Amino acid sequence: MVRNEDYSREGQPYLDEIVFRIIPDWSAQVAAFETGEISSLVFSIPRHELPRLAKLPGTKVEIMTPLNNGTLWTRFNLRHEALKNQKVREALQWATDKDEILKKAYYGQGWTANGFINPENPIVSWAYNADVPKYGYDPEKAKQLLDKAGFLPKENGIRFSIRQYNSASDIEAGKANEMLREQWRKVGIELKAMPLEGTAYPQLVYHKWDFDLAMGLWSFGPDPGIVGMHVLSSQIRKGLAPSNVMGSENPKVDELLQQASGKLDRKERGKLYGELAKILNTDLPGMWFIHYKLPFVYNDKFVGLPIPPQGYAGDYDGVWCKDCK
Repeated sequence: MVRNEDYSREGQPYLDEIVFRIIPDWSAQVAAFETGEISSLVFSIPRHELPRLAKLPGTKVEIMTPLNNGTLWTRFNLRHEALKNQKVREALQWATDKDEILKKAYYGQGWTANGFINPENPIVSWAYNADVPKYGYDPEKAKQLLDKAGFLPKENGIRFSIRQYNSASDIEAGKANEMLREQWRKVGIELKAMPLEGTAYPQLVYHKWDFDLAMGLWSFGPDPGIVGMHVLSSQIRKGLAPSNVMGSENPKVDELLQQASGKLDRKERGKLYGELAKILNTDLPGMWFIHYKLPFVYNDKFVGLPIPPQGYAGDYDGVWCKDCK
Protein backbone atom coordinates (compact mmCIF):
# COMPACT_ATOMS: atom_id res chain seq x y z
CA MET A 1 0.00 0.00 0.00
CA VAL A 2 1.62 3.28 -1.12
CA ARG A 3 1.16 6.86 0.03
CA ASN A 4 -1.80 8.74 -1.46
CA GLU A 5 -0.43 12.05 -2.67
CA ASP A 6 -3.96 13.49 -2.88
CA TYR A 7 -4.96 12.47 0.66
CA SER A 8 -7.52 14.75 2.33
CA ARG A 9 -5.42 15.45 5.44
CA GLU A 10 -2.54 17.79 4.69
CA GLY A 11 0.86 16.26 5.30
CA GLN A 12 -0.48 12.76 5.78
CA PRO A 13 0.02 9.86 5.50
CA TYR A 14 3.53 10.11 6.94
CA LEU A 15 4.84 6.79 5.64
CA ASP A 16 5.61 6.25 1.95
CA GLU A 17 4.64 2.58 1.95
CA ILE A 18 3.17 -0.10 4.18
CA VAL A 19 3.45 -3.81 3.41
CA PHE A 20 1.04 -6.34 4.96
CA ARG A 21 2.21 -9.93 5.09
CA ILE A 22 0.20 -13.04 5.92
CA ILE A 23 2.50 -15.63 7.52
CA PRO A 24 0.44 -18.68 8.58
CA ASP A 25 3.21 -20.38 10.57
CA TRP A 26 3.75 -18.72 13.95
CA SER A 27 7.42 -19.69 14.18
CA ALA A 28 8.03 -18.03 10.80
CA GLN A 29 6.18 -14.92 12.05
CA VAL A 30 8.44 -14.65 15.09
CA ALA A 31 11.58 -15.25 13.03
CA ALA A 32 10.57 -12.52 10.56
CA PHE A 33 10.07 -10.08 13.43
CA GLU A 34 13.40 -10.94 15.04
CA THR A 35 15.31 -10.35 11.81
CA GLY A 36 13.57 -7.03 11.18
CA GLU A 37 11.78 -8.36 8.12
CA ILE A 38 8.48 -7.21 9.67
CA SER A 39 7.86 -4.48 12.24
CA SER A 40 4.81 -5.70 14.15
CA LEU A 41 2.89 -8.84 15.05
CA VAL A 42 -0.88 -8.57 15.31
CA PHE A 43 -2.66 -11.93 15.27
CA SER A 44 -1.84 -15.51 16.35
CA ILE A 45 1.15 -14.41 18.39
CA PRO A 46 2.46 -17.36 20.44
CA ARG A 47 2.10 -16.28 24.06
CA HIS A 48 4.94 -18.45 25.29
CA GLU A 49 7.29 -16.36 23.14
CA LEU A 50 6.25 -13.01 24.65
CA PRO A 51 8.80 -12.89 27.53
CA ARG A 52 11.64 -13.54 25.09
CA LEU A 53 10.36 -11.06 22.50
CA ALA A 54 10.04 -8.38 25.19
CA LYS A 55 13.79 -8.58 25.77
CA LEU A 56 14.65 -7.78 22.16
CA PRO A 57 16.12 -4.28 21.70
CA GLY A 58 13.53 -1.74 20.59
CA THR A 59 10.62 -4.13 21.06
CA LYS A 60 7.37 -3.33 22.85
CA VAL A 61 4.97 -6.01 24.08
CA GLU A 62 1.52 -4.92 25.24
CA ILE A 63 -1.37 -7.04 26.52
CA MET A 64 -4.67 -5.43 25.57
CA THR A 65 -8.30 -5.94 26.54
CA PRO A 66 -10.00 -6.30 23.13
CA LEU A 67 -12.95 -4.04 22.44
CA ASN A 68 -14.55 -6.89 20.50
CA ASN A 69 -15.15 -8.94 23.69
CA GLY A 70 -13.07 -11.80 22.29
CA THR A 71 -13.92 -15.20 23.74
CA LEU A 72 -12.87 -18.81 23.41
CA TRP A 73 -15.97 -20.97 23.24
CA THR A 74 -17.35 -24.18 21.79
CA ARG A 75 -20.64 -25.03 20.11
CA PHE A 76 -22.55 -28.22 20.80
CA ASN A 77 -24.16 -30.04 17.91
CA LEU A 78 -27.60 -30.56 19.45
CA ARG A 79 -28.35 -33.28 16.91
CA HIS A 80 -25.82 -35.55 18.64
CA GLU A 81 -27.38 -38.38 20.68
CA ALA A 82 -25.60 -37.41 23.91
CA LEU A 83 -25.16 -33.66 23.42
CA LYS A 84 -28.84 -33.03 22.79
CA ASN A 85 -29.38 -33.91 26.47
CA GLN A 86 -29.13 -30.76 28.63
CA LYS A 87 -27.83 -32.77 31.60
CA VAL A 88 -24.87 -33.91 29.50
CA ARG A 89 -24.09 -30.35 28.45
CA GLU A 90 -24.27 -29.23 32.06
CA ALA A 91 -22.04 -32.13 33.10
CA LEU A 92 -19.40 -30.92 30.65
CA GLN A 93 -19.50 -27.53 32.35
CA TRP A 94 -18.77 -29.09 35.74
CA ALA A 95 -16.08 -31.31 34.18
CA THR A 96 -14.16 -28.30 32.81
CA ASP A 97 -11.33 -26.64 34.73
CA LYS A 98 -11.33 -23.20 33.12
CA ASP A 99 -8.68 -21.92 35.52
CA GLU A 100 -6.24 -24.48 34.13
CA ILE A 101 -7.04 -23.42 30.57
CA LEU A 102 -6.53 -19.75 31.42
CA LYS A 103 -3.22 -20.46 33.14
CA LYS A 104 -1.69 -22.93 30.67
CA ALA A 105 -3.15 -21.89 27.30
CA TYR A 106 -3.43 -18.12 27.85
CA TYR A 107 -0.66 -17.65 30.43
CA GLY A 108 -3.18 -15.92 32.70
CA GLN A 109 -3.89 -13.23 30.11
CA GLY A 110 -7.66 -12.94 30.40
CA TRP A 111 -10.55 -14.10 32.53
CA THR A 112 -12.52 -17.34 32.88
CA ALA A 113 -15.89 -16.96 31.18
CA ASN A 114 -19.34 -17.57 32.60
CA GLY A 115 -21.32 -16.70 29.51
CA PHE A 116 -20.88 -14.53 26.44
CA ILE A 117 -20.51 -11.17 28.23
CA ASN A 118 -17.29 -10.26 30.01
CA PRO A 119 -17.99 -8.17 33.15
CA GLU A 120 -14.37 -6.95 33.10
CA ASN A 121 -14.61 -5.49 29.60
CA PRO A 122 -16.09 -1.95 29.74
CA ILE A 123 -17.34 -2.15 26.17
CA VAL A 124 -19.94 -4.82 27.10
CA SER A 125 -20.04 -4.92 30.92
CA TRP A 126 -23.21 -2.80 30.94
CA ALA A 127 -25.12 -5.88 29.71
CA TYR A 128 -23.66 -8.34 32.24
CA ASN A 129 -26.07 -10.22 34.49
CA ALA A 130 -24.46 -11.60 37.65
CA ASP A 131 -27.62 -13.58 38.42
CA VAL A 132 -27.03 -16.40 35.94
CA PRO A 133 -26.30 -20.08 36.58
CA LYS A 134 -22.61 -20.49 37.35
CA TYR A 135 -20.51 -23.62 36.93
CA GLY A 136 -17.28 -24.38 38.73
CA TYR A 137 -14.97 -27.36 38.44
CA ASP A 138 -16.63 -30.36 40.10
CA PRO A 139 -15.96 -33.72 38.37
CA GLU A 140 -18.08 -35.65 40.88
CA LYS A 141 -21.11 -33.51 40.12
CA ALA A 142 -20.44 -34.05 36.42
CA LYS A 143 -20.46 -37.83 36.95
CA GLN A 144 -23.78 -37.65 38.81
CA LEU A 145 -25.41 -35.69 36.00
CA LEU A 146 -24.11 -38.12 33.39
CA ASP A 147 -25.51 -41.02 35.41
CA LYS A 148 -28.90 -39.28 35.63
CA ALA A 149 -28.82 -38.69 31.89
CA GLY A 150 -28.45 -42.44 31.38
CA PHE A 151 -24.88 -42.46 30.10
CA LEU A 152 -23.26 -44.95 32.44
CA PRO A 153 -19.57 -45.90 32.18
CA LYS A 154 -18.75 -49.10 30.29
CA GLU A 155 -16.20 -51.66 31.43
CA ASN A 156 -13.37 -49.47 30.15
CA GLY A 157 -14.73 -46.49 32.12
CA ILE A 158 -15.83 -44.59 29.03
CA ARG A 159 -19.43 -43.43 28.72
CA PHE A 160 -19.28 -42.15 25.13
CA SER A 161 -16.89 -40.54 22.64
CA ILE A 162 -17.15 -37.11 21.02
CA ARG A 163 -15.08 -35.07 18.55
CA GLN A 164 -14.12 -31.45 19.04
CA TYR A 165 -12.67 -29.47 16.15
CA ASN A 166 -10.45 -26.42 16.38
CA SER A 167 -8.58 -24.49 13.72
CA ALA A 168 -4.99 -25.74 13.52
CA SER A 169 -3.79 -22.13 13.27
CA ASP A 170 -5.32 -21.25 16.64
CA ILE A 171 -2.58 -21.97 19.18
CA GLU A 172 -4.62 -21.38 22.34
CA ALA A 173 -7.67 -23.34 21.18
CA GLY A 174 -5.41 -26.26 20.29
CA LYS A 175 -3.89 -26.28 23.78
CA ALA A 176 -7.33 -25.95 25.39
CA ASN A 177 -8.67 -28.83 23.33
CA GLU A 178 -5.84 -31.07 24.53
CA MET A 179 -6.48 -30.07 28.15
CA LEU A 180 -10.19 -30.79 27.82
CA ARG A 181 -9.37 -34.25 26.53
CA GLU A 182 -7.64 -35.01 29.83
CA GLN A 183 -10.21 -33.21 32.00
CA TRP A 184 -13.26 -34.88 30.47
CA ARG A 185 -11.66 -38.33 30.55
CA LYS A 186 -11.82 -38.09 34.35
CA VAL A 187 -15.63 -38.21 34.15
CA GLY A 188 -15.73 -40.97 31.53
CA ILE A 189 -15.97 -38.96 28.30
CA GLU A 190 -13.52 -39.72 25.53
CA LEU A 191 -12.78 -36.49 23.67
CA LYS A 192 -11.06 -36.67 20.31
CA ALA A 193 -9.29 -33.31 20.00
CA MET A 194 -9.08 -32.65 16.25
CA PRO A 195 -7.22 -29.62 14.83
CA LEU A 196 -8.26 -28.93 11.23
CA GLU A 197 -6.18 -27.28 8.53
CA GLY A 198 -7.29 -24.63 6.05
CA THR A 199 -10.91 -24.77 4.89
CA ALA A 200 -11.70 -28.11 6.53
CA TYR A 201 -13.16 -26.40 9.63
CA PRO A 202 -15.74 -24.19 7.86
CA GLN A 203 -16.61 -26.98 5.43
CA LEU A 204 -17.39 -29.52 8.15
CA VAL A 205 -18.96 -27.11 10.66
CA TYR A 206 -20.89 -24.58 8.55
CA HIS A 207 -21.55 -26.43 5.32
CA LYS A 208 -22.05 -30.03 6.44
CA TRP A 209 -22.86 -29.80 10.18
CA ASP A 210 -20.51 -32.77 10.49
CA PHE A 211 -19.18 -32.11 13.99
CA ASP A 212 -19.87 -32.86 17.64
CA LEU A 213 -18.27 -29.79 19.16
CA ALA A 214 -16.74 -26.84 17.31
CA MET A 215 -14.27 -24.79 19.34
CA GLY A 216 -12.92 -21.42 18.31
CA LEU A 217 -12.41 -17.74 19.02
CA TRP A 218 -15.26 -15.33 18.47
CA SER A 219 -16.10 -11.69 19.06
CA PHE A 220 -19.18 -11.19 21.21
CA GLY A 221 -18.94 -7.42 20.87
CA PRO A 222 -18.61 -4.54 20.68
CA ASP A 223 -22.40 -4.93 20.83
CA PRO A 224 -23.69 -8.00 22.72
CA GLY A 225 -26.39 -8.48 20.10
CA ILE A 226 -23.81 -10.14 17.88
CA VAL A 227 -24.53 -13.37 19.78
CA GLY A 228 -27.75 -13.56 17.76
CA MET A 229 -25.80 -14.79 14.75
CA HIS A 230 -25.22 -18.01 16.69
CA VAL A 231 -28.48 -18.55 18.59
CA LEU A 232 -31.36 -17.11 16.55
CA SER A 233 -33.53 -19.88 15.13
CA SER A 234 -33.59 -18.03 11.78
CA GLN A 235 -29.81 -18.55 11.65
CA ILE A 236 -30.11 -22.34 11.36
CA ARG A 237 -28.96 -22.45 7.75
CA LYS A 238 -26.35 -24.69 6.16
CA GLY A 239 -23.55 -22.93 4.34
CA LEU A 240 -23.89 -19.67 6.28
CA ALA A 241 -20.95 -18.53 8.38
CA PRO A 242 -21.39 -17.56 11.12
CA SER A 243 -24.70 -19.23 11.87
CA ASN A 244 -26.62 -21.30 14.38
CA VAL A 245 -24.80 -24.54 13.60
CA MET A 246 -25.85 -25.91 17.00
CA GLY A 247 -29.45 -26.19 15.87
CA SER A 248 -30.60 -24.38 19.01
CA GLU A 249 -34.22 -23.19 18.92
CA ASN A 250 -35.81 -21.17 21.71
CA PRO A 251 -38.67 -18.73 20.95
CA LYS A 252 -37.81 -16.68 24.06
CA VAL A 253 -34.24 -16.21 22.82
CA ASP A 254 -35.57 -14.98 19.48
CA GLU A 255 -37.97 -12.62 21.24
CA LEU A 256 -35.35 -11.10 23.56
CA LEU A 257 -32.89 -10.48 20.73
CA GLN A 258 -35.59 -8.86 18.61
CA GLN A 259 -36.67 -6.62 21.50
CA ALA A 260 -33.08 -5.61 22.32
CA SER A 261 -32.35 -4.69 18.71
CA GLY A 262 -35.26 -2.25 18.77
CA LYS A 263 -34.21 -0.41 21.94
CA LEU A 264 -31.99 2.66 22.10
CA ASP A 265 -31.77 2.96 25.88
CA ARG A 266 -28.68 1.05 27.06
CA LYS A 267 -30.20 0.23 30.45
CA GLU A 268 -33.25 -1.37 28.84
CA ARG A 269 -31.09 -3.29 26.38
CA GLY A 270 -28.85 -4.44 29.23
CA LYS A 271 -31.79 -5.99 31.06
CA LEU A 272 -32.85 -7.87 27.94
CA TYR A 273 -29.35 -9.18 27.26
CA GLY A 274 -29.06 -10.13 30.93
CA GLU A 275 -32.23 -12.21 30.65
CA LEU A 276 -30.88 -13.75 27.45
CA ALA A 277 -27.63 -14.69 29.21
CA LYS A 278 -29.61 -16.43 31.94
CA ILE A 279 -31.44 -18.57 29.37
CA LEU A 280 -28.26 -19.43 27.47
CA ASN A 281 -26.49 -20.39 30.70
CA THR A 282 -29.38 -22.73 31.46
CA ASP A 283 -30.01 -24.23 28.04
CA LEU A 284 -26.26 -24.37 27.28
CA PRO A 285 -26.21 -24.60 23.47
CA GLY A 286 -22.54 -23.72 23.80
CA MET A 287 -19.83 -23.28 26.42
CA TRP A 288 -17.81 -20.13 26.98
CA PHE A 289 -14.31 -20.82 28.34
CA ILE A 290 -12.10 -17.73 28.33
CA HIS A 291 -12.47 -13.99 27.73
CA TYR A 292 -8.97 -13.41 26.45
CA LYS A 293 -6.61 -10.47 26.28
CA LEU A 294 -4.65 -9.89 23.07
CA PRO A 295 -0.87 -9.49 22.82
CA PHE A 296 0.54 -6.84 20.52
CA VAL A 297 4.25 -6.85 19.58
CA TYR A 298 5.93 -4.05 17.63
CA ASN A 299 9.14 -2.18 16.95
CA ASP A 300 9.01 0.96 19.10
CA LYS A 301 10.47 3.18 16.39
CA PHE A 302 6.96 3.24 14.90
CA VAL A 303 4.48 5.57 16.60
CA GLY A 304 0.69 5.44 16.27
CA LEU A 305 0.26 1.85 15.10
CA PRO A 306 -3.34 0.55 15.35
CA ILE A 307 -3.70 -1.70 18.37
CA PRO A 308 -5.94 -4.78 18.88
CA PRO A 309 -8.67 -5.41 18.14
CA GLN A 310 -8.28 -3.08 15.17
CA GLY A 311 -5.12 -4.89 14.13
CA TYR A 312 -4.34 -4.30 10.49
CA ALA A 313 -7.81 -2.78 9.93
CA GLY A 314 -7.06 0.46 11.81
CA ASP A 315 -5.95 3.86 10.53
CA TYR A 316 -2.38 4.26 9.33
CA ASP A 317 -2.37 7.86 8.16
CA GLY A 318 -0.96 9.04 11.51
CA VAL A 319 1.73 6.37 11.85
CA TRP A 320 5.27 7.73 11.75
CA CYS A 321 8.77 6.44 12.27
CA LYS A 322 11.22 7.91 14.80
CA ASP A 323 14.33 6.54 13.12
CA CYS A 324 13.69 5.73 9.49
CA LYS A 325 15.58 6.85 6.43
